[in-house]
Amino acid sequence: MLPLGSSAVMLGLGFIISFGRSLASPWFVPIAHTLVALPFAIRTLQPALASVPERPR
Repeated sequence: MLPLGSSAVMLGLGFIISFGRSLASPWFVPIAHTLVALPFAIRTLQPALASVPERPR
């Protein structure tokens, strides 16, 4: 849940600072937004996956 405490802009800036401007890529923006949204997706899907009965799995 740590990404919820930081914004995607902060994560993207951290990527650019960490990897340097020469390696800066347009892919850093979608990756940063994915890191922020991933906990929401997991918290949404977890109850649905837990409700699937054991036998069909």
